[in-house]
Formats: sequence, C-alpha cells, structure tokens
Amino acid sequence: IHSATGGVFGGTVSNYYATGRSGNVSNTFYNSAGATLPAGMYLATLYITDSGCGGPCGNVAVTFTGYDEQQSFSFVNTVIGLGQFASPVAIPVRLDGTHNPSVSTSVTGTVNYDLSVAIVKIM
Repeated sequence: IHSATGGVFGGTVSNYYATGRSGNVSNTFYNSAGATLPAGMYLATLYITDSGCGGPCGNVAVTFTGYDEQQSFSFVNTVIGLGQFASPVAIPVRLDGTHNPSVSTSVTGTVNYDLSVAIVKIM
C-alpha cells in the first residue's frame, strides 16, 4: 500500500468511490494520466453497501462493462435491498488496451448506497 496515494494498493490503476447515492451513477475508468488502460489482465473489485434507506429498500443493479480482444462483455450484480446489505464482487477481466471499462448502476425504488470500485492490473 502506498501512503502517498491515500492508502490505495500499489497495483491499482483506477478507482471510483461514491457515498450516499440514491440514484444512478456512471463512470468510465482511465489510468492516472487520463489515458486508456493498457492491454492485460485485471481484477475489478466492486463493493456496494446500503447506507440506510430508512425502511424497505429498493434494488441496485451494478453493471461492469469491459472489452477484450474479441468482444465487449458485461457483468451485472443486482442487490435486492431488504434493509442493510453488502455485496462484494471480484471479477477477473482481460482488457484490450483500446477501450476503457466502465461501471454503472440502475436503481429502482428507494435506496441509499455506497459504491467502491477498484481496478488492479495483475498481468
């Protein structure tokens, strides 16, 4: 862990963090220079938690989209909020070096959630 990067693991090439969200979010990942992530193997980690909706909660669908050398691909993790929830996910992905991956959420009902995403280059 590099203390100069605020506690971000040294292999992390891109990350996103949002707290207290009640609506949809959308984010495209770039490297620290704002450029396309180089081709290779990555581990995308997504962690979504309920930060308290105050009653019966709605649903949050988190979609991670990337591109390998052959095609685009998407992974969807839907969290059905029945109160307090946490849903950690780790997705190994191969990226083509031409397109950047993205993450988005789709919300139905009443929610209040936090979303953390980190992309780590592993090869």
